[in-house]
Amino acid sequence: MNIFFNPVWFDSLGAKSSCLFVKTDDIRILIDPGIAIMHQTFSAFDFQKLKWFKEGFNAISLASSNADVLVISHYHYDHFIDFQKGIYDGKTVFVKNPNGIYR
Repeated sequence: MNIFFNPVWFDSLGAKSSCLFVKTDDIRILIDPGIAIMHQTFSAFDFQKLKWFKEGFNAISLASSNADVLVISHYHYDHFIDFQKGIYDGKTVFVKNPNGIYR
């Protein structure tokens, strides 16, 4: 079986994220499709932080268009993008229960 891992966007690219695309012969999975602007203490100008945020958002949107399944590990904005219907449409989405209770 072939397995391909692609780090879509991570903090080291200038905007907070930990989005990973995994592709096998059978399925394409996007893990934690979220992004947030870096903290005020991050040493870059605001215009540069916004540029990285937009680049990351576009990369995540493109990766989601190629995914069958989305996995959201938790609800920080660097792990999921709220109110972006296009990212989630037509996908099987696995999300952590926000209440932490499974019954």
